[in-house]
Amino acid sequence: MERVSKTKIAHEVGEIQSDALRFGIHGVKSEIVGDHPLQSALQSHMVTESEMKRTVLANTYGSAFPLKLDLDRQILSKFVQKPIFFAFLVLGKYYSGYAIIDRFQRPQGALPSSMLGFEALTGSLDDFGFEDYHCLSGIILGPSVIGQSLAFRNHVFTYAGENILRMFSLLGLMFFLFVIGVKTDPFLVKRYGIKAVVIGISAFVVPLAFSTAFSLLIKQFAKIGPSLEKSLLLVPASQSVTGFLVISCLLTELKILNTELGRLAMSSALVGDMIGTSMAVVSMSTQGKDSNILIVFCGVFGAIALLFFIFYVVRPTMLFIIRVYPDKKETKDVHTFVVVVGVLFTGLLSVGVGHYIFFGPLLLGVSMPEGPPIGTALVAKIECFTSGIIFPAYVAYSGLNTNIFTITATSSWIVGVIIVFHFFVKVAAATLPSLYFKVPKHEALVMGLMMNEKGIVELIFYNIWRDIKLIDDELFSQLVITVVLMAAIVTPLVKALYDPSKRYLYSKISNIQNNKRDAPLRVLACVHNPENVPTVVNLLEVSCATRESPVTVVALELIELIGREVAVLVAHQARPTGYSASRSTEQIINAFRQYELQNNGLVNVLAYTAMAHMETMHEDVCNLALEKKVNIVIAPFHRQWAVDGKLGSENQAIRTMNITILEKAPCSVGILVDRSALQRSMSLLAGHSMYRIGVIFTGGLDDGEVLAYAARMARHHRVHLTIIRFLAFGCDNARERKVDNDTIDEFRRQNGGYNKEQIRYKEEVVKNGEGLAEQMKGLGYNYDYLIVGKHQKESQLFNGLDEQWSECPELGIIGDMLASPDYEGTCSILVIRQHNKGRGAMVMTKRSCFQTFGDAIVSFLSKRNEGRGAMAMTQRPAGNDTKFMNVHGCLVRDGCRLGNNFGLA
Repeated sequence: MERVSKTKIAHEVGEIQSDALRFGIHGVKSEIVGDHPLQSALQSHMVTESEMKRTVLANTYGSAFPLKLDLDRQILSKFVQKPIFFAFLVLGKYYSGYAIIDRFQRPQGALPSSMLGFEALTGSLDDFGFEDYHCLSGIILGPSVIGQSLAFRNHVFTYAGENILRMFSLLGLMFFLFVIGVKTDPFLVKRYGIKAVVIGISAFVVPLAFSTAFSLLIKQFAKIGPSLEKSLLLVPASQSVTGFLVISCLLTELKILNTELGRLAMSSALVGDMIGTSMAVVSMSTQGKDSNILIVFCGVFGAIALLFFIFYVVRPTMLFIIRVYPDKKETKDVHTFVVVVGVLFTGLLSVGVGHYIFFGPLLLGVSMPEGPPIGTALVAKIECFTSGIIFPAYVAYSGLNTNIFTITATSSWIVGVIIVFHFFVKVAAATLPSLYFKVPKHEALVMGLMMNEKGIVELIFYNIWRDIKLIDDELFSQLVITVVLMAAIVTPLVKALYDPSKRYLYSKISNIQNNKRDAPLRVLACVHNPENVPTVVNLLEVSCATRESPVTVVALELIELIGREVAVLVAHQARPTGYSASRSTEQIINAFRQYELQNNGLVNVLAYTAMAHMETMHEDVCNLALEKKVNIVIAPFHRQWAVDGKLGSENQAIRTMNITILEKAPCSVGILVDRSALQRSMSLLAGHSMYRIGVIFTGGLDDGEVLAYAARMARHHRVHLTIIRFLAFGCDNARERKVDNDTIDEFRRQNGGYNKEQIRYKEEVVKNGEGLAEQMKGLGYNYDYLIVGKHQKESQLFNGLDEQWSECPELGIIGDMLASPDYEGTCSILVIRQHNKGRGAMVMTKRSCFQTFGDAIVSFLSKRNEGRGAMAMTQRPAGNDTKFMNVHGCLVRDGCRLGNNFGLA
């Protein structure tokens, strides 16, 4: 192969020398020693031939490259931090026939090209549902798959990019672990006591003991290489760790973090994690100290001193800052800057006392006070960058160092057998204690599976062991692949075996209509902020609490969890020791207490605060509704209006939560659209206001529940109730009309007729959906509340109004119309979905299958009848037209719309 002329090489060396000066690197020789400019660089850094121990593959730079180097890892580390070294490596490419220096391999382009290559592959895996397989992306881009290509290795993931990526990910991982420490609640174990401790210890100690014994047995009878024999006992140790962060990510992904099993799993994992971390600290203190007792003691003492410094100096300082901000406002940027410097400083202290760089930042994070102002502000400012970029970079780097071609058949079956044995022992070690503590059988099995989940915590241990040469590249590759396989096996199994929403499906029917007339009314009222409270309290007041039928209100404040990983449900009637409520929480509780006092024993308020991630917050709502046996859940709408009538704010996370509550709640659900900011300021608690309530009746599936709630309101002496019934012009179905008339007549009998001034009834006849929309416009200013059912029957009334064009289909056709930002009116809207057997999560799941099957039958029969003048499939013989049933007061029709039998209108 033709070499490049010495003149061109000298020119490039001159460029490199000038680049070196810009980076502050001096003493680079510009002369060419022989024909090898790389050799002159080595001489300038005084690297002797005796220091060259391992051969750097010359074929990386072409077969014509004349110099083969043998560098130790420590010698190589001298150069990876110096940009000049990479420049000389790039220059070496000239010997393989390249005419132009690849700019992407220079230091300033190495990191971006590496990160872009990784992000591109991760994005493609996202489309296949592998959003968490960052490690798999690294394996694919590494020497196991694409990295086998010389061109790819030279242009995308170069040595420059790989080493800079390592430095970048190690620095960033310090901040990632700091954030994880901030989110960790060290007192979580106290909530589950001995149960969590026993399960956590059993899941760690028992598998470790059995697997270690099994590994020793294999060493006695199997032929093992010297490298694997030295590190074989680390295999069971690596599998025994149960990462608190890993379990948290799994539970969050499956949306079961707020369940009882999820909280128990988090507590147990925290116990195992503390044991594993303590053992790792001791191991790091004794590693490589040549059995010098004094040095070992200094290492352990240094770790304890660092622990005391952080928890008895740094934490009190943070608490002092919080006291300076009694309103719990966000901290200033200077405080965040100080904490960031503290992360770097504690990392330096960790290295100074003989430990790994991550130890100090993790302790610092755990010491941070939870919640606002410090914890919330830090997580909000740092988490996006650490979780979105740095965390994937570190995991990908682990994958890049994984080379499946280094794994031999002998070591693979030995390590594989130990891991499989450990898996089943760990399942049993977590399942049996769970059964002892009366955990249901299938949940106990799920607990055992979850304790085997692997992730970032294990990868950190594997990289540390590799850096300090406790394991070689072969075992490292096997362990990394184990992390990927465990994630691919455990996550689908847990998802298939555990679905907490099933318990809601088998609950008894819980709604207002099924409630006896004089039975207590139980309402779960959700609020997100103090602005939601007045409208909710007014709605509760018009629900009319009496001695014969009192009202129990479960007031639930919903707070998005930021700054902590574990969801918390606080009962304020039995407030935990040391719990300090925020000012907004106190305002909300006081408002509900005031409502309770004003009703003189007719109302009982139970106040709770749920702090959870928005993706799982519905679990707290549904669990509390099931536990308290409530009849209806009142949830605020995701939009709020400003005083001038314009849309003030919109929260899509709240909307998603409301949709999930509608699907899974074990009782009726009301979505409250609050336009109280547009009305005159008034409160029924003041004792001088009259409330005008309009009830829209169209004969829909939920209208029975609407009328039942309206019947309670009609008893209140300060309520004017109007029932507005909409009829379709020229469409007179006698049987439908009779059922609707019977429902209205029953309401009239229960409330003493319509002669009372407070209850009025009127009918409006419209031709189609356009006429209905026109009638709705006039209602917005005539009432303080409009109550409507979510599901509507198929009728001429709704021609031209299709749910698929709705902005908020979860409110139904009429509800979406009234809640639109374009709707002119000042009244608040309550959209009710009634709870009945067959109307829950399971039915919603079956809906698509049922409709697909039904549509296929209709399509087939329609084609069969084409051209024969047959009756349209949307009609039925007169004798079997519509069989009416009244199931728990809900109008159900057994006609062509079979979906209505299941509440699917």
